[in-house]
Amino acid sequence: MYEQAELAVKEAFGTDEETGEDAVPLLPAPDHEPADFEKGLRDAIADANEWLGPRYPEDATVQVWTGEDVNRKEMIEMSLRENDVMNRSEEEKGLHKVFVLPEDEARAKEIVREVIEGTPMK
Repeated sequence: MYEQAELAVKEAFGTDEETGEDAVPLLPAPDHEPADFEKGLRDAIADANEWLGPRYPEDATVQVWTGEDVNRKEMIEMSLRENDVMNRSEEEKGLHKVFVLPEDEARAKEIVREVIEGTPMK
């Protein structure tokens, strides 16, 4: 990808007319693969695609929270995701609902309790 980036910079900025060198100096190519970045990217893609494996969003059938406060709903969703609990939400007549997979119900309810009460998990 380094070569593609170099070509894009050359196309965007051209070369110095006097020297024929790149108008914008480029950083040297890395001498190693950014393994940590690639691992993080693979993990993020796997997390995002987890619903696409044997589980689907509609499998999240257990309602663990309902309320009108969209900010609280978002905090609950983020907290569940941070704890690797897949979830989905719906809105109906101004009420927001958060659903999880049946096997995550107990853990999700504890996380929701922690968010609502502002107390740490037991």
